[in-house]
Amino acid sequence: MNHWLAGRQVVDLSAEELDKLWSVMRSNFTVHLNTVLCGAESAPDQERDVDLSLEETSKESMEEFFHTLLSLAKQCIDTPEPHVSKELVHIALALGDILLNKNTPQQVQQETADFLVLWCKKGLASVHLLCVKTFHYLLASSLHKGILMSDVKRLWNFHQNLLNADYQSEAFRCLVPLLLRMVQNEPMLSVKEGRCLVASFLCLNEDLVKEFHRQIKVALPSCRKEVASAYGEIYSLAIKTANPNMKVVVAEVCLKDVILHVLQVRRSGLQMGRMGKQLMHVLRVIHSNRRCVAVTKMLIHAYEPIIWRFVSSCNNIHRSNAAEVLFDVYPLEHPGGCSMKNVNLVELQHATMNRLLVDTCHVVRIIAIRGICQILCEFWSGIPVRWRHKWMCVLLQDLSADGSSVQVRCSIYRSLSKLLKNPKAADYLGTALPALYQQIHDNHACVRLSFVTLLLHIKQTGLLQYQKVVPVDHLIARLKVEDQRIGRQLVSLMFSNLLVPKQSMDERVKRIVKLANSSVTATRNFFLYSKHVLEFADAVELMRGLLLHLENTHSECAGVPHLHRSAHVVGGLLDVVSILWSLHTTVLNSTANKGQLMQLYQLVKACLPTLLRCYRECNGVVLGSVLFLGSLVPAQVLKECTASSFCISRLRNLVLEGNVEEASLMWVSPLCSWGHGAEVLELAMEWLEEALGTVQTEQLGLRRVRFCSRSEPLLALHMLDAVFCHPTNMLSVMTKNRDLVLELWLYLDRIKLAIERRMVGPLTSPLLSDEFLCLCFLRYAKLIVLLGEYPGKTFSSCETLLQLLGWAERVLMPHIPGTLPAEVPLAAKLLNYLTQVAATAIMTGQTDDTLHVRLAEYTHKLLSTGCALMFVHGVVCVTHWLVEYCWVYCGHADEVNLLLPAIPRMLLDVLLVFMDGHYSQETLALYAESMGAVRAALSEVLVVTLQYHGGISKMVLDMVNGCADAVVGITMNHIVEVEILKPVKMVHDLPYVAAQLLSVFQQQNVLCTLFLCLMAKRIRTHYVQDPLLVVSTISVLHAAVYNSGKMSIRDLRLAARAAASALETVRRGSHSSHNALGEHNSDANTMVMLLAAANQALAAILVKLGLR
Repeated sequence: MNHWLAGRQVVDLSAEELDKLWSVMRSNFTVHLNTVLCGAESAPDQERDVDLSLEETSKESMEEFFHTLLSLAKQCIDTPEPHVSKELVHIALALGDILLNKNTPQQVQQETADFLVLWCKKGLASVHLLCVKTFHYLLASSLHKGILMSDVKRLWNFHQNLLNADYQSEAFRCLVPLLLRMVQNEPMLSVKEGRCLVASFLCLNEDLVKEFHRQIKVALPSCRKEVASAYGEIYSLAIKTANPNMKVVVAEVCLKDVILHVLQVRRSGLQMGRMGKQLMHVLRVIHSNRRCVAVTKMLIHAYEPIIWRFVSSCNNIHRSNAAEVLFDVYPLEHPGGCSMKNVNLVELQHATMNRLLVDTCHVVRIIAIRGICQILCEFWSGIPVRWRHKWMCVLLQDLSADGSSVQVRCSIYRSLSKLLKNPKAADYLGTALPALYQQIHDNHACVRLSFVTLLLHIKQTGLLQYQKVVPVDHLIARLKVEDQRIGRQLVSLMFSNLLVPKQSMDERVKRIVKLANSSVTATRNFFLYSKHVLEFADAVELMRGLLLHLENTHSECAGVPHLHRSAHVVGGLLDVVSILWSLHTTVLNSTANKGQLMQLYQLVKACLPTLLRCYRECNGVVLGSVLFLGSLVPAQVLKECTASSFCISRLRNLVLEGNVEEASLMWVSPLCSWGHGAEVLELAMEWLEEALGTVQTEQLGLRRVRFCSRSEPLLALHMLDAVFCHPTNMLSVMTKNRDLVLELWLYLDRIKLAIERRMVGPLTSPLLSDEFLCLCFLRYAKLIVLLGEYPGKTFSSCETLLQLLGWAERVLMPHIPGTLPAEVPLAAKLLNYLTQVAATAIMTGQTDDTLHVRLAEYTHKLLSTGCALMFVHGVVCVTHWLVEYCWVYCGHADEVNLLLPAIPRMLLDVLLVFMDGHYSQETLALYAESMGAVRAALSEVLVVTLQYHGGISKMVLDMVNGCADAVVGITMNHIVEVEILKPVKMVHDLPYVAAQLLSVFQQQNVLCTLFLCLMAKRIRTHYVQDPLLVVSTISVLHAAVYNSGKMSIRDLRLAARAAASALETVRRGSHSSHNALGEHNSDANTMVMLLAAANQALAAILVKLGLR
């Protein structure tokens, strides 16, 4: 080589010298070529291991040779007029084979690729074949290592060399699988050049169009929406760049297929399924390119014969899909201007849209509302006036008052917000919307929320004034009654008008007083929902301004009559201060704001005595507002104030009339806040003394301290509820007076003796009424859990509950009637209270395994009594919290393993109660707490158990099997009772309890699958042995199929096939139907009728599921 070059560059050699150079190089190249192509692959392992050092040397020498060869070749062709000899062409072709050989070293491949890229760029000999092989390598290496943006751009720049390649060649056919992999490569699709590259290959020939489209359909269901949009751009680019024949092929093969699929895709109400959404992403991108003449032509070609057929279909889903597509593709026009053909086509679209607005299906109407409002926003001036007028009349006059669908009314106001983006449309709304102001009082909250949101958009655009749409009086009226969700929106709407920025505090206070004069409730709610718009600093300033205003207006007004006429306004202003204080209490109590907090303390201290003096005779809301505000100030600040003495005096004189709970809370809360909880407890025990003092015990004698001569034991219990049912009061008392609370509990222990005497016969004291016994026992039991949360050395809630359970079994259970009485007996009420308290103890983590096992025995005994229905809800709650306990502590104690089997038994006991008693809905409403609450608790038990223990655990299987047996068994009892089978299409038409139990499984996807699979198994193994069970199962399945909820078709088919097999077995007489009927007191004729009805119901099931 040195001989030929002799220190010269390749470009300095003559043509003859170059020919001789490449002739010599070709002979050496052949030797190394054979080494690359077959040496490493064919050498046996024994020879390969003989001399590793020799092999490494050979490899290095080969790489050095190829490096030199490729460097010379590059110099030779990288000239304005390269001289390419025949030998160099042969070498280039051989390099193309080396490039795709897996044994070629990576460095050699990369240098070869760089050389061949230059070769193809120069357009030298055999360029078409080498272009394909080079692109093959570049694409394969990029896909293997992970495509980068630079790789995509390199591929895009190089692909131009493939335009004249032979697409039928073997090399190109080997490239096709790699090209198809590009379709599902997200980095490739995320770059514009990558999408253009895919589009250029897609439209090369008809076969590639079909292959690429097939790969896109495979990827669509699982890809992200950005990828789906990229597919839409690929189709658009293919249509734009393809030749006329291929444009038609792309439209026929790809575009029409996508349109047909999206028009027929399943949807759930307003939303298409995932596949439908992905297809719409594809179509939206294509529609957005309709300004291109080629794309428009293909859209017309694809849509015209299809869209009008589907938009007039009798199928609601097809019409809904077609409406969504039609509004998205609007305006669908022939390219070429305003020909009569175009005018007719656009007129047809307008008429169709108007028809969709009044469609019988509410989903179609909603899609039409959204679509028309979007079209009016974009093309208001371009839409003919008569169509604008028609559409707006239907929207504002007819659909805004559509009583058949709440969703339609909601969509009206959500969609009208889009029109505000168009100034001309906004002007029209300014004259039309005031006629709809009454809609803010719609019966449904979601409609009112949509209307208020529309008003917010009106305010934000500034094109209209919301007060002219809805008068402020109506907004205030809504603010009085709305919940937080709508209230926050109303506050956002009205805030800047009530509290104008940079306004003086006096003006702000005057505006708030004016609002309070209009409605105190609205004023309270306004500030209650204001935290998201009212900053902390502004809130503090506002509190200070209101307190100063109250102090100034009441400084010399004690007893002045006119104040009482505006007392409700004063109460409202005080509540505003208290609400703002409570909302910002965390920030206010921080060290940085200590000075502001002390200022507020002093302002309240200054005006509190005057307010108490002015309104002490007003025992209503105003006095409560004064006391609540005072309770926010610590007792140390108010030490010179007589507010606490005033509250104690009023509390002593409280009477048992009116709303005692609110009255007690009004006086008790400030006392607890000021640290006078002990006086409240002492007074309560004094009032209880008159009733419980007659019950002598060894532990306690009569209390010696007496606050007053009168005794109000029931009032004392209400007062204790005010202490312990209010979190702030409870925390204060338990923190400061825990020992006194324990003394109170020991004192209330007397109630057990009173109950024991009551179980024997009526008590002589009129104060020991059944109402008092119930409330006192409930407070006694609740204090056990409360004292357990604040533990001490002398008290164990777990041991106490164990003793109380034993006492209840010994004293109360013997007095449970054998059958359901006309009224719930006292013993049953007390047992229910104890069950609820036990569930709370488990929830708060105060129990142990011994108590859990004892509770399982206790609940079993409860459900074995004649009044078991009364205890169902409490037992289900206990079961729920036991499941939680087993998950948290499983494996920490051996007793847990004993408890696991007990939990399904508890649930099965509940189900047996429903199965054994033929309870009507009226009976359940009278004796059970609430079937809805029982159903919710049962659902929680099943979901939590499934979540913690898995679908294959024995606990879960036992529970679900028990539920399936209960649903079928209750249905069977009903069929036996009426001796007729009437298949129903609504779940709630099943026997009431069966319907409630079945609805538990309809709302949870995982529970649905488990329930139906286990039911199919039970049909094959258990129900088939009893013809009536088979008939009942078919009745249940009939209702489930027609109201499947979240039950999948696949699972329903599994159960239906099992039922069909069981019914066929019964009809063949494999089991003695006559014996079964004798067991259920039915005759053979009745059984024949039931089997015939079951056969008809099963046929309907199979048809509905597509199995027949």
